[in-house]
Amino acid sequence: MNIYDEKNIDHTQPEKIQFILTKRSGQIAVNPVKKIYE
Repeated sequence: MNIYDEKNIDHTQPEKIQFILTKRSGQIAVNPVKKIYE
């Protein structure tokens, strides 16, 4: 499974989504999870 594939993200675990987005961008995510959805 490709953990970077958004279709495979468990949307019940927003901290995991933030982690994956952080790894994808190659930098520390400074915005809280809520900001990702805004």
